[in-house]
Amino acid sequence: MIGVPIEDLADRVGRYTWFGQSLGRLLSGWAADEQNPRARLHFHTLGRQSEVHGFIWEVLLPDSPALAAVERIAPFPGWEGWPGAECTGLFHTFERLAVLNRAILPPLEVSLAEFLSVLGCVAEAPERRHAALALSDVRGFISTGEDLLEGLLATSGNTEIAKRLARRTVGSAEGAGGRIFGPMPDMR
Repeated sequence: MIGVPIEDLADRVGRYTWFGQSLGRLLSGWAADEQNPRARLHFHTLGRQSEVHGFIWEVLLPDSPALAAVERIAPFPGWEGWPGAECTGLFHTFERLAVLNRAILPPLEVSLAEFLSVLGCVAEAPERRHAALALSDVRGFISTGEDLLEGLLATSGNTEIAKRLARRTVGSAEGAGGRIFGPMPDMR
């Protein structure tokens, strides 16, 4: 592997720092007022883990000739203003889980996998180790979130409404009323 130019590495690490911090704040708010105990624990755990990843990414931020490390902490292009009302205005557990699992975490998973594939083994070893850890965590949280969502669907009297909501959440043309959220821009 050749590795990543320092400017590109610093930009990506700064963006992961911003995303971890932003997702942590969003999920902490969701956990605070969530009535479902399993979903509350999921949001709290993922929120804390996102904050930890944001902190670790920040520690890994390199200074570069063009910008100091802290100047690199910025959203991915197209994610400016996130999370907005489309996230903070969600009050139902179905909505929150569907948005998290079908619109927020999948682009993060793809981004981390792609980033991991281009990192060098020696010069970027710390970033490589952390990207692998973050990717593993994201995949685990997607799996747990899907289990929670499916469990809620199975026990709900509103299964069909919840399924339509999940389709609308990810921007499908199907479902009454159009999409609620997504698809999100790439994280590159």
